[in-house]
Amino acid sequence: MLGAIRRCSSIRILPCDSQRIPFAKLILSGVRSFTNEPKSPVRYISPLVRLQYIKGNRDFEGEGLVRRLRGRVRLLRRQAVTTRSDRRPKSGSEPRTTRRERHEVPDQEWSDSAIRRQRTALNDALAGDDLEAVRVSYKAALPLISAPCTKSIAQLLHQSCRQAQGKDDLVPSLLQFASEMISDLRSGKLAPHPWAIIHLLGIFKESGRFEEGIALWNFIVGKDHRYIIQSTYGAMIELLAERGDSLASLEELYKLGLKSYSGTFAEYHFAHNAIVKDRSKRVIAQKLPLALLQGIYVARLKHGDVQNAYLALDTVLRLAIESIPHRFFQLPIFTRPAFEGYVTFILACRMGINLGPGPLRILLSKMNGVLNEPPRDASYFDFIREKQNGLRAMLSATVSYAAIGGELNVEHQRALYAGIAHAIWNKASSGHLGEHAQAAKAMESMLLSIAELFSQQSIPLDPYAFSSMIAAASRAGTSSVDALLQSLSSFNFDPNVYAYQAILLAAGEEKDIALLQQSWQYLLEMPHETPHSRNRSWWSLARACKLADCVSYAREELDRKPFAIPLDTQARERCLGLLQEPPREANSPRPYLTSKQAAAIAEENWSLQRLIAESITWLKSGKLFTEDFPYTFILNDSLGYHISDQCQRAVYDKVTAESAIQDSQSDLNSLGIPLDKLRFENWKWINELIYQSMYSDSQHTHRSPPSTEEEAKETIFKLRCLV
Repeated sequence: MLGAIRRCSSIRILPCDSQRIPFAKLILSGVRSFTNEPKSPVRYISPLVRLQYIKGNRDFEGEGLVRRLRGRVRLLRRQAVTTRSDRRPKSGSEPRTTRRERHEVPDQEWSDSAIRRQRTALNDALAGDDLEAVRVSYKAALPLISAPCTKSIAQLLHQSCRQAQGKDDLVPSLLQFASEMISDLRSGKLAPHPWAIIHLLGIFKESGRFEEGIALWNFIVGKDHRYIIQSTYGAMIELLAERGDSLASLEELYKLGLKSYSGTFAEYHFAHNAIVKDRSKRVIAQKLPLALLQGIYVARLKHGDVQNAYLALDTVLRLAIESIPHRFFQLPIFTRPAFEGYVTFILACRMGINLGPGPLRILLSKMNGVLNEPPRDASYFDFIREKQNGLRAMLSATVSYAAIGGELNVEHQRALYAGIAHAIWNKASSGHLGEHAQAAKAMESMLLSIAELFSQQSIPLDPYAFSSMIAAASRAGTSSVDALLQSLSSFNFDPNVYAYQAILLAAGEEKDIALLQQSWQYLLEMPHETPHSRNRSWWSLARACKLADCVSYAREELDRKPFAIPLDTQARERCLGLLQEPPREANSPRPYLTSKQAAAIAEENWSLQRLIAESITWLKSGKLFTEDFPYTFILNDSLGYHISDQCQRAVYDKVTAESAIQDSQSDLNSLGIPLDKLRFENWKWINELIYQSMYSDSQHTHRSPPSTEEEAKETIFKLRCLV
């Protein structure tokens, strides 16, 4: 707290007509703080005064400040010229003069027709996303570039900078063009647009050129809506958050962004405890400044204030049924634990927002990392059930993404098969053969259903995904591997070298000598194009024979057929060393499952299979999505913080409705979900999201669930900062 007070000590408000009025702030490039500035009484002068940074002289007060800063306070004036009025002057008086804004025009080095041709070429270049052509036509077409065109140029430049990340030879020229645009904006040659400014701030943020972004902010502070709007504050907050400024200073700038446009929609409705008048209807508000809310959302997540960050996400879900910026959902997927990323991904799908294949790939990869974690102190049953829950989340995310028209790819396929391999109940874990056989059969069907799901989107079975599939089947038993190999013929799968290597290893693990030898013969007949594939085939043979207790077969093959698959000396020695290793003794105790637990694991496998099968049936039907679609967008049970749906509904009605009267006919979102149902489900998931982020690593994780409505209300109020 004392540190925050010291940091805020550099913020000064100068007296103006005996009043102290807070205004937008100049960002000092050398000091991470902001300066409130006075309203100027002079006409045509911006209401903001920019205090130039003076090193070593920051503590100013009253009139002494004006004396010490004489000549160093620059008023942000509009460039104005004095012109004679066209109106006839009154008799006996001088011609009146008027003040109007001057628009500087570059030197006429081009004819008017040439400029128009360049303007046409510029429009064509923008339509084709050709930045190089834009740069060629930019200078000549400058006199005719409109404000929307300025926005389009900055947007294309921003997109190009993102695509050029990691390409050091391209970035400098792109940043040079950004500086050229800013220079033209400063001189008045380029028509301004507020979203062009926002894109330029984004470029400087992503490239780490924070000082240039701050200089641009200082130029636009105090100007009119052609330069700065509420969303511009959000872009600046993100830039300063990336620079590492304190959250307190960013929160202050956020509040200033809300208050700088008094009377607008945002100031009340962006509060986390605001109430929507009718929860079944869309909010009627034009041009919500969501970028402002996004800025503080990003800043809070970066500084670890996840509770208030997710309350900001809740505000967006409440207000903007469509057209929510993707960054609200992407950031938790990229930066937060897997569970939080999963919840925000499902929230996006439920809103009908397609985040693209990249976020799903990252989410599935993070979930696989969780599934691959070693067992904790929990029982073996709890360990397997946690893995099954994680696999359910992976499948739900994939199906939800496909349900809104998302395009799946082979990377998603590989991730799902790897997840199944992690979550399979190992056949050696207990003696419950009947229950294990049921679990294995459900798993076989699940693996084939996933292949069918991807084939619907014209995605063939990937060899690497096949390797994961075989690894999963081998954990269930030889019959599972055989069943898969027989069923895959319907998918037109052509096994390659890596696929047969996977079959070879599975056969060794199952001690199936016949399948081992057959797989090896197929490998001998296949072309091996790289040294890695050749060495790996021999290593797979040695490993499989070691597992199947047929070491002599591997040694014979190494002696008789060393040239069938070329093998270098070092790889040969590695294979012989593997064959000579003594057998490993199992030191860990055998996992224990009761008959009831084994049956529960088998039933959960069948439940996961039904999830995929019903999803495929629904996707084939082409029906409009409704809130009754199973397993994915809307869950009927609590996700972990043990508050019943009935209790949550009672609290929800108390804190989110102005009255009990709601319109009987609810609006629908783009997927056909009634808005009152959608808002309630989102509200519940935000509660769970905040709870997990706050208590997942603390002693409160397993506390007793609230037994009464009052206790549930108290818990929710704490989560939502309503106490």
